[in-house]
Amino acid sequence: MISRVLMSSALSAFVWLSICAFTQLLLPTLHYLSKMLLSTVLGNIDEVKHASSWHFVETSLHYTFSALWVLPLYIISKVINLFWFADVSTGVYKFLYGKSKAFPSFGTAIADLLYGVFVESIFLLQAYTIKQFPLKEIANVIYCIHLCLLYALYAFEYKWFHMGMELNVRLQLIDKNWPYFFGFGLPLFAATNITFTYYQSVISTCIFSILFPFFIVSGTRASVPRDNSAMKLRIFEPSTTFCSYLFRTSMSRL
Repeated sequence: MISRVLMSSALSAFVWLSICAFTQLLLPTLHYLSKMLLSTVLGNIDEVKHASSWHFVETSLHYTFSALWVLPLYIISKVINLFWFADVSTGVYKFLYGKSKAFPSFGTAIADLLYGVFVESIFLLQAYTIKQFPLKEIANVIYCIHLCLLYALYAFEYKWFHMGMELNVRLQLIDKNWPYFFGFGLPLFAATNITFTYYQSVISTCIFSILFPFFIVSGTRASVPRDNSAMKLRIFEPSTTFCSYLFRTSMSRL
């Protein structure tokens, strides 16, 4: 379990550091050397023309670096981390609680897993849609609540899945205790929303992958408060209603 946590963090840190080395070390060095070389060969150089030429070179290098290094490494790390996250969850749960409680059948477990992924994807789309609303301050607050609850669901879902808890029960727990889960997911949201000049989404994903194993451990160890919130949020209902409608429509056509 500990090795999986360290390996996941190290892989994501390696992707992050390679991007930092490219943007903060290699590009400035190449920019300085190109300017020095042109000054040596041509004497005085036109700063405007050099800046324009360097912009073209820099853009080409970014595209090449993204295609040949960042994208393949990003995809590989995402796939590997999925298995490592599952290993971390299984190890923690077995250490704390013993054997997992099975779903009624293997087919039920697979159906619940796939339906959960679909609902969470629609919920993420719901969050990004709300973020585009005209009232930016209010939209950003609601977007923050969405992402914090989603990150908390990601972390606790491993434990709940081992407990044989179905998706609708998991979402009801989030809705009934949303202040607790909002606070749980807030540090991860804050860490992954730091602004970076280059490769914002990739670096945010790296930060998420570095920290998320620790949130899995914390979520598996934590206990949901028994006292429910005075107000049930029902924030997942639009997504679950939409997904249920799509599934009913699809099944009726079969």
